[in-house]
Amino acid sequence: MNDGIDEDIYGTEPLTFDGDMPQPSRVVSAPDDLDSFIKANLRGMSRISVRKHLGGRKYGHVNAVVTGAGHDELPRATTSQISRAVMAIAADDQEKTSETCRYMCQGLIYKKATGDPKKLAVIIEVGSSGAWDQDYSVAVQAPEHADQMFLGHINQLHGE
Repeated sequence: MNDGIDEDIYGTEPLTFDGDMPQPSRVVSAPDDLDSFIKANLRGMSRISVRKHLGGRKYGHVNAVVTGAGHDELPRATTSQISRAVMAIAADDQEKTSETCRYMCQGLIYKKATGDPKKLAVIIEVGSSGAWDQDYSVAVQAPEHADQMFLGHINQLHGE
């Protein structure tokens, strides 16, 4: 074990990382939106890139989880293993700033036997807020639609 982190996400099978292996002090549980996103797009998912929000519409690559699935294949990793690996990357990066950070988790999914893979994304936020840690997430099909969705949530909260 590595400080409470399950070793099964760090083995040579069934997942690998593009960059260095994340070593966060703790991994927060994956938000429901991330789990749902992975479940909905599991077949054909070859990798998930984790990108940190830099401001505006800019995201910088942090690391990626490589599942290795091709068209019409399921990865050998489970949904929870993939989710924990993504959250380990985000938590490892977030610990460097100690601030709430927004990440785009972009899946590379082979939907067709030929041609380029489809890129779908989910936005998550990791960090602390107030006296306790909280996890926030918002699912979007494309990052450019996030503003519209956030405005909808804000209007709903004002109504309540």
